[in-house]
Amino acid sequence: MLSEDVRLLAARADLARLLAASYYEPGVEFAEEELFASMREAAGGIDPALGAVARKLESAYAEADRQELLIDYVRLFHGPPKALAQPYASVWLSMTTQTVMEHSTVAIVDFYREAGFEMAEDFRDLPDHVSVELECLYALLFREARA
Repeated sequence: MLSEDVRLLAARADLARLLAASYYEPGVEFAEEELFASMREAAGGIDPALGAVARKLESAYAEADRQELLIDYVRLFHGPPKALAQPYASVWLSMTTQTVMEHSTVAIVDFYREAGFEMAEDFRDLPDHVSVELECLYALLFREARA
């Protein structure tokens, strides 16, 4: 594989990992680890236009009130009374019922197992959460870049 191909794969892997992190509850770690600056850098390594979009996200985060971010996160992913955006693939893949733990959830668990991945024992969410799927994508891209 050409070094440019490896660099692009590494940037894609980083972006997947950082996107996964952005779906967790916003905390001080976001600022401490410079999550959105790192996201901008990875996105820009893939495509300058994508980097420009990530720069807007970075700026918006820098200007945001941390308490308001937390309130928006809870409203978006938990409710009340109902979450505005369900972060589970099964909800979006079963548009008629919009429920979790559908056939697609079983399929993704099988995929994780076949790929040699295990869910962390302390992970307390569903296996088709967008953050888990993005972390799986990160691991697959990382493996490919390393190979």
